[in-house]
Amino acid sequence: MANSEVKRKTGFCDVPTLLAYVIVVCNGDFDRIRKKRTSLTWFEEWFLYFEWKYHATNLRQQDMEAAWGIDKRFINQVKDCKAALEMALLHGDQLNLQPPSSRSDIRFTGKQTIHSGAVSRDKPCMNEVLGQ
Repeated sequence: MANSEVKRKTGFCDVPTLLAYVIVVCNGDFDRIRKKRTSLTWFEEWFLYFEWKYHATNLRQQDMEAAWGIDKRFINQVKDCKAALEMALLHGDQLNLQPPSSRSDIRFTGKQTIHSGAVSRDKPCMNEVLGQ
């Protein structure tokens, strides 16, 4: 698939960037990444979700049904499943990075959290994950 098509339909600049985001959303769990709700491949389901989320193409439900060849209830299941994974990431349920933890936890709360024991420097975990 051409990068221009990926950008036009999903908002991601190319397929590797889209896949990198999916891996982060699923916390590297390939079972979550490959979980399917329809007869589409796992990649097609993610592509459908991002196409819907960024409203780039197939804006109407009936257009999505025609383009993907599946019923609206299955499209809705895909959207709900992928959105739930993304929301879990945003709320820290999967990466356990909310709130960011560091050795300063001990100074401010008087106790060590489950996160702060694994951090060797006084730097938030999220920045380490992002490589900042």
